Amino acid sequence: MAKYNLAALDADGSALCRSRTTSCAAPSPSPSPVRLTSRGPVRAQPAPRFTLPSPTPNSQAKTLTTQPFGSVLIALVDDEESVHAAVRKAIGDLDGRWALCCYGRAAAALERIREERPAVVLMDIWMPEMSGIECTWRLKTILPDLPVIMHTGRADASGMLLSFMAGANGYLIKPASPAELKRAVQAALNGETALCPRAQTLLAGHCRNWGVALNQAASLTLREREVLVCLMQYVHDKDIAQHLGIAEGTVHLHVTSILRKLGVHSRGEALKKIFGHT
Repeated sequence: MAKYNLAALDADGSALCRSRTTSCAAPSPSPSPVRLTSRGPVRAQPAPRFTLPSPTPNSQAKTLTTQPFGSVLIALVDDEESVHAAVRKAIGDLDGRWALCCYGRAAAALERIREERPAVVLMDIWMPEMSGIECTWRLKTILPDLPVIMHTGRADASGMLLSFMAGANGYLIKPASPAELKRAVQAALNGETALCPRAQTLLAGHCRNWGVALNQAASLTLREREVLVCLMQYVHDKDIAQHLGIAEGTVHLHVTSILRKLGVHSRGEALKKIFGHT
């Protein structure tokens, strides 16, 4: 199988120009064919040669070290160069089947991942212009089968829950060891949920806390609890109604009852009181 090299970073913040390493030298030009005409033999003109334009300089672009391609391409979306270097080193410590391409901005990742089709995406959450959660949601609308693992320093249950609601396939809390990265990628490729031990402990603990908080709000009916959970995922009553299979007006009545029973004045206050999230 031919190997590839990553070239310089594109002007849009990505690093995905490829060049084959197995045949670096340009092929020798073959003689132009001779064509017979009524005026005698005429040598045909060679076809014009085309070259790719050089990347446009961009002060926001990040310089990345080239990384050889392997059979499993991992895309990293993170605005921190130090994270690029750490993950690149972790990937380098694994066997030669793994390769890495990096994006400094979520918008660049959305544009290029559709073309490059990596096997797995490692996604940060806190990024300028567009969060990793929004980027994950947008990626999943165009590439629903692409595994996305959140790779973030955000160690809170609400960030984890929102990530999974956006379609994430796993959650790794930085810094992740090479072994954790490998296990997470392999789990995602096998269609499994990839959670590092810290994420597992965090999620289980918060689920228990949420259960206790819901039980303390004993006056809420089962349907009201379902509506309350849906408020974290959906903004509009019509979306909640469609998800639960009830009328939109019924959702509004449940929300009004929830606010009254919890003694709050807004949906955000209700979520914060029960889940610690607005």
